Amino acid sequence: MSAYTGYLIRRTRLEKNLSQEGLAKGICAASYLSKIEQGLVEPGQDIIDRLFEALGIGFIRDPELEAEAQRQLEQYLFLVEGDEPAPRQEAFFERHGERLARSEFALSYLVFRLISTARLDSMDSTCALLEQIEPYAHCLNVRLRQWVLIVKAEYQARWEDEWAALEEAAQLGRSALVIYKQAKCAYLRGKYSLSVELAEQAYSQAAYEGNVATMIWSSFLLGCCACNRHDMELAKRYYQRTAALTRGYRMEMDSYINYNLGSTYLEMGDDENALRYLQKTEEKEGDMIHNTLLHQKLTIVLCRTGNAEAGRAHLQRARMHFDGTDWQNKKRVRLMEQMLRFAALLTQEGAQESEEFERVTRTLYDEAGDYYGFGFRRFYGRYLIEIYKKQRRYKEALSVREEMERIYVPE
Repeated sequence: MSAYTGYLIRRTRLEKNLSQEGLAKGICAASYLSKIEQGLVEPGQDIIDRLFEALGIGFIRDPELEAEAQRQLEQYLFLVEGDEPAPRQEAFFERHGERLARSEFALSYLVFRLISTARLDSMDSTCALLEQIEPYAHCLNVRLRQWVLIVKAEYQARWEDEWAALEEAAQLGRSALVIYKQAKCAYLRGKYSLSVELAEQAYSQAAYEGNVATMIWSSFLLGCCACNRHDMELAKRYYQRTAALTRGYRMEMDSYINYNLGSTYLEMGDDENALRYLQKTEEKEGDMIHNTLLHQKLTIVLCRTGNAEAGRAHLQRARMHFDGTDWQNKKRVRLMEQMLRFAALLTQEGAQESEEFERVTRTLYDEAGDYYGFGFRRFYGRYLIEIYKKQRRYKEALSVREEMERIYVPE
């Protein structure tokens, strides 16, 4: 019996406000029903049919459809893990989803929906699906359980919880994708030494698996770690390897590489190199976050170099990308709004002395790192320190600097 069969019985029973004793009466013992709902026993088909009949569940048995769904799901996972589009598989599940949701394939179908929803960055819908799946995740095969944990990790507010979910996934099997996700998790929290160690492992494992996409992303992440350590020569070597891996492959990384180099030079105060790399960076079709942040950073560096008028033109373009996106994640929207407001205030003469500029900068320092990564916190932290120093609030400036150093321990 599928674990989802037990889940379906329990969910429908609760929807109908029936107790286990009430449903089980005349069919089986209430204790046995409890085990059925937990997927701990394999009841006879007669008991399942009688429970379904009592609950009014229209269950579909179509072995051919279920076998094809399993094949399509395996192909979907292969493509997603290779960072490839999967339109045929998505169309299949769209076409047969209603029937699959009422079959023994239903739990696996829910995992497909979980992954596809998470890729759309729809937080509320993804979390709702996680709540449905998690009680029965132990009944999934290893690959699907890992995917549930990977998605769960991405929606954790605390680094410790995200890391715990990925550690659990790694215990099931250290695939290149899982190791890369661990490396990225460490990177986003400013733990660059750990990230480098894991990214190297992910790269080697991906080469062994033949997973070119994870090789590319792992190499790119190593370049990002070097950038955040301000080791620009090492970063460029990693990025050169990344670009070489993409030759003849669908993925194109030059825009992300140039953006990261330009952003790092901007953080380092090297405005000339920052402007050079950011101006070489191209927009990426469909990646509105990249496009918005690119023009936001160009606004900042142009204002720093005394060209506020050109900065305002890029701010308008950043706003165009932002407004033209169907944002699913409310926190992402709020933080991006603050980033755009930060850039807008830089274009206004005297606005950097305002209470609003301090408030916006403080918000970005406090919150952007939790969502976009420690590098963003450090970027806005430097501005916050300068604000406090100008106001002769030296204790607060020192407190921010010490806090940043406590969070980021390079070695």
